[in-house]
Amino acid sequence: MRLLLVLFSATFASAQELPLVSNVEYQPLAAQVQRVVEALDYLGEPLPASEKAELKRLTTVADIQRILGRSWSSKAGAPSW
Repeated sequence: MRLLLVLFSATFASAQELPLVSNVEYQPLAAQVQRVVEALDYLGEPLPASEKAELKRLTTVADIQRILGRSWSSKAGAPSW
């Protein structure tokens, strides 16, 4: 399941700017984000520590999406695996 989430996320990584989704509940999104963060750590492509810390303290869907969008665009669109 984790690999599927990472692969699904990676398909959007090539986009210059990811669209913000507004009809998402915070708790399920935050849980999935935590799983993606763990999967990236496992794969050897961790998010920067500052972004991990920021994701843990955010309380809105828009803020989470903003951080994830910034993370993907800074990785030049593709994981090394």
